[in-house]
Amino acid sequence: LERQPEVMATHLAQAGRTTDAIAAWQRAGRRASERSANVEAVQHFRNALNLLAGLPASAERDQLELALQVSLGGQLIATHGNAAPEVEAAYSAAANLCLSVEDQRLLFRALRGLQTFAMVRGRVESATEIGQRLIDIARKDTDPGMLLQAHRPMGLNLLYCGRFNEACRELDRAL
Repeated sequence: LERQPEVMATHLAQAGRTTDAIAAWQRAGRRASERSANVEAVQHFRNALNLLAGLPASAERDQLELALQVSLGGQLIATHGNAAPEVEAAYSAAANLCLSVEDQRLLFRALRGLQTFAMVRGRVESATEIGQRLIDIARKDTDPGMLLQAHRPMGLNLLYCGRFNEACRELDRAL
C-alpha cells in the first residue's frame, strides 16, 4: 500500500470499495506529487474525483472533493501551466465547494490558483478582486505566510494595471 497505492486503488475500485479506493488514489496522487511525477499525480487525483462523483452528496464528500480539486489544480499548473483552462476548472470547482465547506485555508489556496490564472490570462480586474479576497482571508489568519502570499501577487497585479503607488504599498507589505 505504501509503495504502490495506485495498484491498491485499482483493486479496491474493482472490488466496489469506493471510499477506500478514493483514499488510495489520493495517497497515490500525493506520493506522485512528492516525486515530481506530475502527470501521474494528475491522473491519480482525477481517478479519485471520478470515483467520488458516484458517492451521495454529504459534507464529508464535499470536503474530500475540495482537497482533491486543490491538489489537482497544483499538479495541472505543473503539467499544463498557469493559464490552462483545466487549472481554472479545478480551482473554480474548489472555490465553489468552499461555499458549503468552511475551510479558509483551502479556500485561500483555491483563490490563489484562480488569481494566478486570471493574472497570466490578462484578466487583471478579476485578479484584483480575488486578490482583495485573499488579503481579507489572510488578515483573519495568524499565519504571516498567508499575508505574504496575498500581498505579493496583489502588488504584482497592481503593477500590471499601471497602479504603481498601490503596487509599491502592497509589495512593501509583502516585504
